Amino acid sequence: MFKAMLAMGLAALLCAGAQVSFAAPSASSTTASQPSLSTGSDVVLISAKGNNITVNTVPEGKVRVDTDADKVDGAFKLLQDGKLKDAMAPLDEVIEHYESRYRRDDIAVYSAHGESDALVYAMLNNVSGKARETIVFGRAWAMAYWMRGYIYGEMNQLDQEIEELDKALALAPMDPQYNNELGYAYGQKRDFVKALELYDTAEANATFASSPQLVDRYKCVSLRGKGYALVELHKLDEAESAYKGCLAIIHDEPKSLAELEYIKGIRSKQ
Repeated sequence: MFKAMLAMGLAALLCAGAQVSFAAPSASSTTASQPSLSTGSDVVLISAKGNNITVNTVPEGKVRVDTDADKVDGAFKLLQDGKLKDAMAPLDEVIEHYESRYRRDDIAVYSAHGESDALVYAMLNNVSGKARETIVFGRAWAMAYWMRGYIYGEMNQLDQEIEELDKALALAPMDPQYNNELGYAYGQKRDFVKALELYDTAEANATFASSPQLVDRYKCVSLRGKGYALVELHKLDEAESAYKGCLAIIHDEPKSLAELEYIKGIRSKQ
């Protein structure tokens, strides 16, 4: 599905007269220089201006260096060790770095995991006919917001968590994990209608995941989230269907099986 959508998007760009070029990073930088914005050492996956799209490829045998992503990965390890406050410092550093440089009205910015979703984000602005320059960075910026949101959630600061996840989704609107996380946060606030909307988006965009296993995982998380919200909204038939949808993807998934038993218990008391 994703490959088909990507192909359709490329066709739309080419029909619109878009000029797509591929540039390898220069020897002194991890990215190619941009036409109207100096990105220094920041990882730019794709840039677009008007009908000109530049995909910054990595030469064969080379590895793309992303120091900001390394900081985010380090923060994740601190989270795994339960050091929430220590994890905040590198995340704040990454976020401040990008916000101070790229929160501007004259450019559209996104943060993608790889070249495939980066191309889709570049097209979001380009196909719309907007003339602004679009820059799609690597994963670090959006992940820093997502992780900071997780920390706020662990501290039971739901409003701050939602604010951070909204920022992550502004940079990566089709990311299934961020949509699922925000759906869960709204469920915690008992806004189940909003939660359902986000879970639907996450399920629809699960194919953005980097592997078939993650696609299945994200879809199941979305379906379980929908099932929980639907139970709370007293829509048991729809909730049952959502949990069975997860089981159709991951056989004997324990949480869905347990929730189906819970629904049976509710019905037995009606």
